[in-house]
Amino acid sequence: MKTLSIVVPCYNSAAYMRTCIDSLLTGGTDMQILIVDDGSDRDRTGEIADEYARNYPGICRAIHQENRGHGGAINAGLAAAEGMFFKVVDSDDWLEPEALRSMLSVLNRMMRRQDCADVVFSNYIYDNRERKHTKTMQYRKYFPQHRMFGWEETRPLGLSTYVLMHALIYRTALLREEIGLHLPEHTYYEDNIYSFVPMARAQRLYYVDVDLYHYMLGRPDQSVSTEMMLRRVRQQYRINRLMIKAAEDMKSLTGRQAGFLTHQMALIFMVTTVLCLQTRHRDQPAKLWKLLQASNPGLYTMVAHSAMGRAARIPGPVGHGIILLGNYVGQKIIGFR
Repeated sequence: MKTLSIVVPCYNSAAYMRTCIDSLLTGGTDMQILIVDDGSDRDRTGEIADEYARNYPGICRAIHQENRGHGGAINAGLAAAEGMFFKVVDSDDWLEPEALRSMLSVLNRMMRRQDCADVVFSNYIYDNRERKHTKTMQYRKYFPQHRMFGWEETRPLGLSTYVLMHALIYRTALLREEIGLHLPEHTYYEDNIYSFVPMARAQRLYYVDVDLYHYMLGRPDQSVSTEMMLRRVRQQYRINRLMIKAAEDMKSLTGRQAGFLTHQMALIFMVTTVLCLQTRHRDQPAKLWKLLQASNPGLYTMVAHSAMGRAARIPGPVGHGIILLGNYVGQKIIGFR
């Protein structure tokens, strides 16, 4: 069995996918690299995927499919995964080779001991080439390091600290067999579901304090560029609704695990609020709050009383001004809005 399966969703990615895949190859034969050509139609993405599959037959596999979106590419990779653990790396991002080798050492030790975590956290780096600016998201203050732990040993995440897809490695069976995870297709920002839903089932946690993932920013056609997010605000709204629906199965959660999911939900609500306030969809956040209150009153209370939840719900121009000011500060710190 392979140690780690990594899916690389690719859509017209020929200009940068080699940098990504080459960084993954430094992990050697412990790796399975699943290169998903998601209906690319404007460049040589499919040919490059086949080239890697030919040159590294024991490591790389090319999967070609009609366009199903980022979530559909992850679904295809998860279905084909042969590794004990599973990770997503976008084709314009890359992994730090030395950190990857350290991570594989930890994962291999878990497999030898037959003592595998449900989720393994690591650090990631916001890397804005355009502004020549980086910021590391790390969790040293919140998680025990380099040992197995449970939710009650964690500390509540700070206001500016959050867990995105880039920080996560899951046990493959948790996603595929135990949860039956299937991400929405033809929809942007579904990675918020990927970093939310499995956390309700994860109990055995592990944090490897290495800067593993480089999250590249600065391309204008990225789904997380300001212009694209504003243009696709309705899709962000849809993801919020799907997260609310998923949270209906989480009503029994308590303690730090519930607090973690509350923090994640509040973050996504805040992002949606910021986007809506900059478009003609200013009424949408209020509808989301009402939907959450109706479907899960307990989670609504926790999210509404969190720091981000309180800020997002301040009514009128004053509240809107506070939210947009926070967005401006975040832009200066991280390098995007």
